[in-house]
Amino acid sequence: MAVEFLILFFFRALLVYNCFMKKKTADNENRSSLRIANQKKLIPLLMDKAMSLTDISASIGVSFPAASAIVEELEKADILKVVKEQSKTKRNGRIPVLVSFNLDYGLIGVIDVSSQNLKVALYDLSNQIVLKREMPGKEFITKDDFEKLAETLKDMLKSKEAKGRKLLWIGISSPGMINKYTGDYALAYRIKDYDKINPQTYFYNLFGVETRLYNDIKSAAMAEQAYGVIHSGVQNAIFVHLGSSCGLSLLLNGSQYVGSNGYSGEISVYNHIDKESSSCLNNRFYSLHRIYKNTIDFKKEQGRACKNETGYIDYNLLTTWIKEKDPDLNHFVDESAKMNALALIGYADLLDVDLIVLEGPILLFGESYKNLLIKYINQYDAHEFRPHLQFSSFKDDNSLLGVAYQANKEFFDSVFELLASKRNGN
Repeated sequence: MAVEFLILFFFRALLVYNCFMKKKTADNENRSSLRIANQKKLIPLLMDKAMSLTDISASIGVSFPAASAIVEELEKADILKVVKEQSKTKRNGRIPVLVSFNLDYGLIGVIDVSSQNLKVALYDLSNQIVLKREMPGKEFITKDDFEKLAETLKDMLKSKEAKGRKLLWIGISSPGMINKYTGDYALAYRIKDYDKINPQTYFYNLFGVETRLYNDIKSAAMAEQAYGVIHSGVQNAIFVHLGSSCGLSLLLNGSQYVGSNGYSGEISVYNHIDKESSSCLNNRFYSLHRIYKNTIDFKKEQGRACKNETGYIDYNLLTTWIKEKDPDLNHFVDESAKMNALALIGYADLLDVDLIVLEGPILLFGESYKNLLIKYINQYDAHEFRPHLQFSSFKDDNSLLGVAYQANKEFFDSVFELLASKRNGN
């Protein structure tokens, strides 16, 4: 009986211990999750200005000791710095301090191959640009171009502006359908031999820091959400890019929708194998490239030769036509506004959004194009065009800004996860 009692006691004690450890682990995980959530709240606050611990406590909704613990952990990790305000009087017996980023900690590298010029930039932890360089772009991006961009980034890290700070993270904005798990291109017309190139892997191997490849349209929409016309109260929006090609980014229920594989927002591209597929324009946008090509083709049909008949957009020629109010160009601009108005109505009705934001080189046509769009939306809409139509205030740096924002955020997220792992003894 004594042996049976001891065995029963042992198993009961083991069960109690296991329950205790599970509860302890769950409590630690809950505390870590709460700490991470509060750290994520803190970072955007410090993007604007240095803050006191009292203000941090009030802004993120935690006690003063909790705010102190959050800041202390990030200060020990060299991410933040705390400076005592010696000139100010004590509050509640405490010497006031100001908390800010430790800008000497490192830099975020950002590369943008989405626009005409290829861009490389360095950002600090407060998401402020430190240095930016541009390389003349071309119609197609090759492996050599990525190598030149890498050399430019290396050179920038040696510059006086970089001050010897280490590279922490790299974000790359690129056109194309990008596998969100691997960074491989599923389709990218502008990237030559895209199936043989993975910029994410290439830059990671070269610089030894985490690298992410982002879709350019989604990045541009992210910049609009962080800094532009998509304000915090907007829950559902469509961001439309109209340039040489067209694309969408969807903001649904307050978050960017990426889809099952990361390919959301791609506009259908058909193989023109028959009359139906050649003429299918439903849910398609009318691109700047199409306006340009149709104008070129029409002039050729009329026996009026053009300076550029390659089909690629010659922006100097296009700008000349715009200034001269070329009637052939204006015809296709008007046709484009009609088709794009119909597409916008279709997407707005399908998704029931609050806001539509339009951006891209098609806005070269200025206020007249915006007015045409609004006119045709009002004429074609059988109901009431409920979403507000806005136009981006950015020129061509929104993809760069969006990637900087995302790369900065992902860097901090990785830091928070690492600190949580250390707290839990992993």
